[in-house]
Amino acid sequence: MSKKKDKKQKKQQIRIYFKDGKTDIIPQRLWDDYEYVDHLFAVIKKGAWIAIYNMDTVACICVG
Repeated sequence: MSKKKDKKQKKQQIRIYFKDGKTDIIPQRLWDDYEYVDHLFAVIKKGAWIAIYNMDTVACICVG
């Protein structure tokens, strides 16, 4: 009988890189969803938008 290794779920985060070189990092505990609407990137927690980013100032967004 073979043992299955328990894989720990990697904690996700949203990394937002701005055109001016700054970075915002939002840990998984602060969000449960995200959305792109009308040239805005919204970070969502329990159905409420908790952060909004204007995509004109953002260079890259990484989720994972």
